[in-house]
Amino acid sequence: MIRSKGRHGRWLPSFLAAAWLAFPSLLPVPPAVAGPQAAVLPTAEEMEKELLRVLNAEREARGLPVLRLSPALVGLARTQSSEMARRGVLSHESASGRSFSERLSDAAVPFAANAENVARSGTYVAALIHESFMGSLGHRENVLSPLFDEVGIGIVPGAANTYYVTEDFICALVEKPAAEVRAFILGVLNEARAAAGRPPVVLLEDAGRTAQTIAGEKAAGRPVPHVPGFFGEALVRIASGPDLGMIAGRIRGEDLADYGRAGIGIRFGRSPEFPGGAYFVCALLIRDSARAGPDDLERLLAVLKAVNTIRAGKKLSPLELDAGLSDRADEVIARKRMAGPGGAAEEGDGNVFFSMFQKLDQVSPALRKRLEDPGVRRAGISTLPVQTQDGIPLLYAVAVVLGR
Repeated sequence: MIRSKGRHGRWLPSFLAAAWLAFPSLLPVPPAVAGPQAAVLPTAEEMEKELLRVLNAEREARGLPVLRLSPALVGLARTQSSEMARRGVLSHESASGRSFSERLSDAAVPFAANAENVARSGTYVAALIHESFMGSLGHRENVLSPLFDEVGIGIVPGAANTYYVTEDFICALVEKPAAEVRAFILGVLNEARAAAGRPPVVLLEDAGRTAQTIAGEKAAGRPVPHVPGFFGEALVRIASGPDLGMIAGRIRGEDLADYGRAGIGIRFGRSPEFPGGAYFVCALLIRDSARAGPDDLERLLAVLKAVNTIRAGKKLSPLELDAGLSDRADEVIARKRMAGPGGAAEEGDGNVFFSMFQKLDQVSPALRKRLEDPGVRRAGISTLPVQTQDGIPLLYAVAVVLGR
């Protein structure tokens, strides 16, 4: 007789897991044929190869692609069959209580979808074992699912002339390089811009660093940090999953016509929601017409370039923008605005510097000296036009806060 049990667990497009158990009726096994070769039984490995051949012949006959044999899945399937034979039970859990998804994760096998069939058979004939699986709705769907592209089969002899059979299926997930994923996401953004008759997105290095931090925190299951105020009005799009097409759809779903600058962060990792691995993507989009948008950002980047030019002349590493320090710099500008005219044109207080300049590439002597300290590694910057003529800035307020 053949008794089998199947479980189908997928990561569906909605990223909801579905699972069920199926118990087909017990099937009678034809009696063994008597004769000189009646005692010559195939080895377990030969049975595995024959069952794979029969399974793929079934798929091919129905116009489905054949499944690749995965050594990693074969190892997992054989281990599961061995444990079932030792315990004398059919189960999708290991002896230590690990599910198939958890066993895949433990073995570092990336996957986008998975399913498992298990059976206890009283025959060594692969065609009959396969016929039993096909007679059960759950098993049949696993065998014929177009989602899967890899399989592992493990057969282990049990007591009383029985065999324990495991078929492990996955949709393999191959991690793409971050640069390739970033280029793909940029293409998605530019398609949306082109559809609105707008030029391609301009990637900003500082926005990219912020987006990368957000993607990393999301992948680690930690709270997503806030977006620094110096970017102005920004739209943050975070999407995760093993399917880049689904991720692209979530990012493309927003009206991107007014967001011409961006930073893209990519992280690949595992999480309780995606034990087989997933891409965690953050697109930080900066609005062109925002009140503190590109003009403010261009001013900030001009100041950053000026201070890092001084650092480069001293063969020191460039300063990195820091959101918390930039918030402090915003506060410095706000206090100066409230104080009104008559204040000092230049101030220096430890790591806090405020100046009034006609050009953004100017650096005060006090700040220039402080920039020569190799222990300084981070900076917060805030700028504001404080005198204009016909909409053209004539004087800028600049606040710089340094940190280690």
